[in-house]
Amino acid sequence: MLKNLMLTALLAIVLIACGAATGNSETSPTDSTIQYGKMAKSPSIQLPEFMFPGPLDPVWGEDEVMLLAIANLGDYTSIKQLQSSPFYPLFKSLYPEIESIKDISVDTGSGELWYICPMSENMSLAINEYNLEMFNGEMDESDGEVYYRTENAQPMLIRMSADDPGSVIINVIDNEGHGMTWIPTMTPHDNVLRSPYQVTDFTYHPIDWVAELGRDYICDMGNKKVRLCFYGNGILAINGELGEYISYHTTHKDALALYYRDAEGREGTALVTKWEQDDRAFNLSNFSGYDLGLGKLATFLPYQ
Repeated sequence: MLKNLMLTALLAIVLIACGAATGNSETSPTDSTIQYGKMAKSPSIQLPEFMFPGPLDPVWGEDEVMLLAIANLGDYTSIKQLQSSPFYPLFKSLYPEIESIKDISVDTGSGELWYICPMSENMSLAINEYNLEMFNGEMDESDGEVYYRTENAQPMLIRMSADDPGSVIINVIDNEGHGMTWIPTMTPHDNVLRSPYQVTDFTYHPIDWVAELGRDYICDMGNKKVRLCFYGNGILAINGELGEYISYHTTHKDALALYYRDAEGREGTALVTKWEQDDRAFNLSNFSGYDLGLGKLATFLPYQ
């Protein structure tokens, strides 16, 4: 198994070129947390273009009316920071229209960066303030600040918090009169967006092919224990400490590439595959950088 994984690594060539320092510090597992972290992306990371999956097409049922597609890009506070990220070429491959966006249309001052794509032409779009006072009924929703309004919605970037109870109200009406009012929020246990039927979430996180988002997985080697939990917004809890991750496809159909960075700034890259003995578990084969203190190959099982 290890030989096959290393061959996959060679076929994938430099999945990620990483100049991170390695380390083997051991930490006692604690309960995972889903608070946001502020983790800078290292300029030493480079993704080879042949790994890029290409544009993602939002999908929905024949009887559904789709108004918006939305994707979480991660913790970026400015368009310059996004464009200088080593992951920006990957985002351009996934969402080609993002290259023509020159600024953030709505910046609430906190939260993560989201890409929003209207699904029809001549769409009316308004984004207004939403806050805790409105949620508690202490303030009328119509009294909030109007952040953005247009009668011809185009692909855009918005920085907002999707923690409960939400931070913006999105109002949409397409040219056929279909409309919705939506307050974007994420489910707390996995940080996956709650999407109404008129919205499709096409955030790219293929790690959910091998691991259930929001669930703890543990590797127990006796004297070494590491607990991991992946969330839908790119947050990774390592022994309860917040880090971040990006997963993406490789040339090998059964292996995913994984970049991760822990709370201390240690970076690592790995290949991830399902464990043959139990499809609820996965193997993590370290490729470069920080190995989580587990060595080259570790198997993670669902934590009970």
